[in-house]
Amino acid sequence: MSGVIGFTNRLKTGVIHASAPSFCMVSGGQSINNATWTQVSYDTTVHDNTGGASLSGNQFIVPVGGVWHFEFHARVGGMDDNEDMIVQFRLNGSSFTEPNSHAHSWSTGSGRTIDNELNFIVDVTAGSVISAWSAQNEGGAVTYAADYTFLAGSKLI
Repeated sequence: MSGVIGFTNRLKTGVIHASAPSFCMVSGGQSINNATWTQVSYDTTVHDNTGGASLSGNQFIVPVGGVWHFEFHARVGGMDDNEDMIVQFRLNGSSFTEPNSHAHSWSTGSGRTIDNELNFIVDVTAGSVISAWSAQNEGGAVTYAADYTFLAGSKLI
C-alpha cells in the first residue's frame, strides 16, 4: 500500500471513477453481537464490474493496483438513547489509524434506526484485501438492514 489519500463520512460529488463500481450487499439479515467487532457478511453481488467482489470471503480483493474509492454503508434498528454503532474499513486485516478512518453514529431516542456511512480513497496494490466491520453497544444483538448494508469499490486512477 502506498498510502491512504483520505477518509470522509460523506463523499457524494466530485469523484470521477475510471471503472464502474463493484457493489455487494446484505440481502438478508445479519446479526451483530453487542460490543464485538463483526465483519459484514455479504450475500449478494449486485455488480462486479471490477472483478474484485468476493462473497465467499466477504471482502473486496483489489484486481489492479492504483487509487481506489471505497464506500461502506450499514443500517441497524432498535437503537436507544446514547447507544452507538461504529463502522471501519480494514486493509489486509488491519484497521486504519488515520483520522476519520471510523464513522461513529449515536441514537437520540428509543427504537431508532442508525445509518452509518464511510468513504475512503486509497492507493493500493493488486491483491490488497478490503473488508468492512462494525461494532455496536445496544446491549444485545442487532441486525443489519437488508438492502441498506453494502460495500462498493471502484478504481479512480
